[in-house]
Amino acid sequence: MLTSLPIRVRARTGFRLAISMIVVLSMTACGDSQPDVVGSWQLVSGTQGGNELQLEAGNPLTIVFDSRLVTGHGGCNSFNGSYTLDGSSLTIGPIASTQMACESLDLETAYLTGLSDVDTASSDGEQLTLTGPNTEYLYEATPGS
Repeated sequence: MLTSLPIRVRARTGFRLAISMIVVLSMTACGDSQPDVVGSWQLVSGTQGGNELQLEAGNPLTIVFDSRLVTGHGGCNSFNGSYTLDGSSLTIGPIASTQMACESLDLETAYLTGLSDVDTASSDGEQLTLTGPNTEYLYEATPGS
């Protein structure tokens, strides 16, 4: 107990304790906070490989994160895979998808390629941003997520 120590020792010990607490709190506040990615998201805009994805109104591109897996719809096929989130650092993949015969898979191919490129996530609860060296995807939370 500090009260059994002489005043000078108590003052130094109290000062050191206060400084230690400030350092710990500062490190916690400055550290990368982990975004809440869990939920269902719909892509509202995106670029991959320097090209803007041409989204189709009636065919949304989605992504759903649960506590361990990522799933979604790429425009034609459903996909799933694993992910790891460490602070704001996100790794998705490997990704597996169904093999439906669709008229064009260009959008889906670009979208899934971009997901494999993602290395960072940020979220405010209503919007989710996934970025990588060649990718930037902006999602909005879907109702009920």
